[in-house]
Amino acid sequence: AGLKANLAAARDLPRQLRLRGLAGQIVVDFAPMGKKERRTVEQAMNRALRQDTVETNLVGWTPLGHMELQRKRDRIPLTQLVASA
Repeated sequence: AGLKANLAAARDLPRQLRLRGLAGQIVVDFAPMGKKERRTVEQAMNRALRQDTVETNLVGWTPLGHMELQRKRDRIPLTQLVASA
């Protein structure tokens, strides 16, 4: 069940990051899984990121089992957008 949820999250993550306008260093805390399953999730994440228009680099796994990403900022921060309105 954990792997299935992690795969669904990995496939949807680029869309969620885009909707929220998140950028910079991002750490994703997936459900606990073994090292073999991490490779499967990493492959799913790479496929999803290739389809995204924003440059995102998959840094890798932290010692605690979190996935680390670096994402380029592609829009004006919300605070600046609201201040200029």
